[in-house]
Amino acid sequence: MKTKDFKRSLVLVILLGSFLALAMQLFSVGLAEALVTHDPILIDGNASFTPANGVIAGLGTENNPYIIEGWDITASTANGIEIRSTDAYFIIRNCYMHDGRDNNDGIHLRDVENGTIENVNFTNLLHGIYLGSSSNNLIRNCTASNNGFGIYSWVSENNTLRNNALSNNWRNIGFHGTQPSHFYQDIDNSNTVDGRPIYYLVERENLTIDGNVMDIGYLGLVSCKNILVKNLNIRNNINAVLLANTTYSTVKNCTLTNSSYGVHLNNSSNNIIENCVTPNNSHGIYLHFSSNNNIVRNCTASGNTSYGIIFYLYSNNNRAYHNNILNNINQARDEGSNYWDDGYPSGGNYWSDYRGADNYWGENQSIPGSDGVGDIPYNIPGGTGQDRYPLMSQAVTVEVGPLRIEPSLVEPSKPVIISVDVKNKGDLGCVYWVYLKINGVVESIENVTLAGGETRPVAFTVTRETEGNYDVEVDGIGGTFTVVKAHVTGPLNWPLIIGLISLTIAIVGIATALYIRKRGVIKKLPSSVLFLPSRLMVTHIKTVD
Repeated sequence: MKTKDFKRSLVLVILLGSFLALAMQLFSVGLAEALVTHDPILIDGNASFTPANGVIAGLGTENNPYIIEGWDITASTANGIEIRSTDAYFIIRNCYMHDGRDNNDGIHLRDVENGTIENVNFTNLLHGIYLGSSSNNLIRNCTASNNGFGIYSWVSENNTLRNNALSNNWRNIGFHGTQPSHFYQDIDNSNTVDGRPIYYLVERENLTIDGNVMDIGYLGLVSCKNILVKNLNIRNNINAVLLANTTYSTVKNCTLTNSSYGVHLNNSSNNIIENCVTPNNSHGIYLHFSSNNNIVRNCTASGNTSYGIIFYLYSNNNRAYHNNILNNINQARDEGSNYWDDGYPSGGNYWSDYRGADNYWGENQSIPGSDGVGDIPYNIPGGTGQDRYPLMSQAVTVEVGPLRIEPSLVEPSKPVIISVDVKNKGDLGCVYWVYLKINGVVESIENVTLAGGETRPVAFTVTRETEGNYDVEVDGIGGTFTVVKAHVTGPLNWPLIIGLISLTIAIVGIATALYIRKRGVIKKLPSSVLFLPSRLMVTHIKTVD
């Protein structure tokens, strides 16, 4: 009986699901049929809000905005709806914009305020929605798919986005500006990129954003401080990760790909970008508009169609080192005053197009012998920037330690063994150069070949003739050892020692006998109790009456 009831219930569920699917399809067809074909619309100034330009109602006030509704517009010859230089209130809703391909936008706003775009579908356009120098607009409940760009904001501010779904666009969403205010937007995570929430944070501090915990389709940090971003995997946006006017934050262990900018810093300083992979973007890592004092390290920028790493437009005192910069159309550019290495012996970056040799070592690369560093610098286009110590093999993340010094107290000329463990934390095999410094001077260099994930020890043997303390440093890990002279001890002089002992016993015996005679305290003393050495010929002591 229970089996029959279950089967009946299952049949009902299937029938109900089929009915709902059919109803939704019919509703969609009905909605499409309800739209009316209209030519592209151009509104230039408030006076152009007219019935001829698709306005069906309203007076342009906050309480009675102009309404543009119900249009199906093919954008093959012009932007679907273009509005310029207006501040009248308007709503564009329940429209379908399509087929502008690589030339025209669905809705293009320039110098526009007080607009609302809602329930509009965009497909096969250059931009679904383009905001140029436009502020205080609302975009909600829209879908944009299979366009060049979903939503693009250029020097626009204080716009609000709610419940918009962007998917399968070449670039889903992004923001550009020349000053911090251009990035102030009200965007919550009801908006999605390929089904993943957008996180756009403004004036937040002391947060951790972990891609292993949070599903993120786009990340923007605006006027934020002390934010840790890690483990993100973001693609197909204008800026995959945006830092605008953001300070003292870290972006690490992220894969940011197929975007215009993998990591994009605008007017952001004192940040760290590390262990990130930024392949197949236009720009891998892009710093501009006075982004200063940032560190870019242990990243891989590869296959980017413009620049791997670029420091641009008044960005100075940044430092890039231990990065792999591989097969980009342009490897790097530096239009400021920045640093492209971490000094010697730490080194600079690996450049896939570097053609220098490694026949010398030392800070000036003048001492015969290799050290894993190219003998001539790698020049950075754009100004005077150069990597003074280009790496000869790809940089990997290596962990060195602990430091062992055995013994730490040693005699002159005796050996001291100084050793560390070196672990390759990446998957790529590498040759790693380990430098030993004593009292701040490079003493020796050893290289170790490591497979991905492998750990191997590296040891140095040193001696010193001069007494004193010696400071040791291996890859930044410090310790000390001390050289001291040994205490010299000759062989024991046994005849002298025996003679001294005998003399001491004789003196004690004579003193004792004199004391007893003087005091007269012994009447009878057994010979077994008191004796003196035979050489003194004392065999008996009488009692004095």
